[in-house]
Amino acid sequence: MGPVLSNTQIVLLSVLFTSLVYLISIIIIFLTKKNIDNNDTKIYRKLLFINFISIFLELTLYFLGIIVNNQSGFLMDIFLLMSKVFTCFICLWFYEMCKYTKSIYDRKNLNNNEKNNKKIKMDYSFAFFCIIIILVPTKFIVENNTGYTNGPSTKFAGLLMIMYCLEMVYYLFKLRKSLKSKEFVPIILSVVSLFITIIVQTVNPALLLSNPMITLVTIIMYHTIENPDVKMLEETEKAKMQAEKANRAKSDFLGSLSSSVGESKTMSNESR
Repeated sequence: MGPVLSNTQIVLLSVLFTSLVYLISIIIIFLTKKNIDNNDTKIYRKLLFINFISIFLELTLYFLGIIVNNQSGFLMDIFLLMSKVFTCFICLWFYEMCKYTKSIYDRKNLNNNEKNNKKIKMDYSFAFFCIIIILVPTKFIVENNTGYTNGPSTKFAGLLMIMYCLEMVYYLFKLRKSLKSKEFVPIILSVVSLFITIIVQTVNPALLLSNPMITLVTIIMYHTIENPDVKMLEETEKAKMQAEKANRAKSDFLGSLSSSVGESKTMSNESR
């Protein structure tokens, strides 16, 4: 008998479908609402689509794993390649979250020197790590009629995600005096979610919690990012301009009044 979905995996599959529905609703709301195009919203936009693609890939892998049925051949090669691509997208999510953490650190420390160069180097490094994940072998394992992938590629990806989380912890430690701010909530949750996933998959490798966990963090992050409403900002800017205009009118009036008083004094002195 080939690999089938266990009761636990069926529950996880239901959770994935539910996560997908919630995520799509957040994507629609986020894209239709007019927002400030700052660095935080740019990263969050990436996180949304990375999360969406990763859920789609995992759902595809669930059903493709049943079709493959632990048989070698072309379908198995496609399945293993897709599982590596899926792993790369999970790593990409943690990479973008790490960039978000660093962005907050740079903003709070006014550290903008060589920011773009460092970002390019980080992007090249991640691309190199993804190539390693794709090229390093992995295998499809069946235990108790349940299938999952494991091997050097999976372990390397796990180490990569741990590395990004440790970097996030480093920045959180550096910003420990500001941790009460809500913008740190998704960062802390992403670190906690990874270590929960690692512990669970150590006990049960077939139980994939990474996508439900990062979807939860992504949805929560929508309510925590510094993402003010553009209409509100426009009204604030309009009120600011009106206040400046009133101040200029007041200054002009006082200036003309002072000039009139000066002229009156001059004429008075001349008449004497």
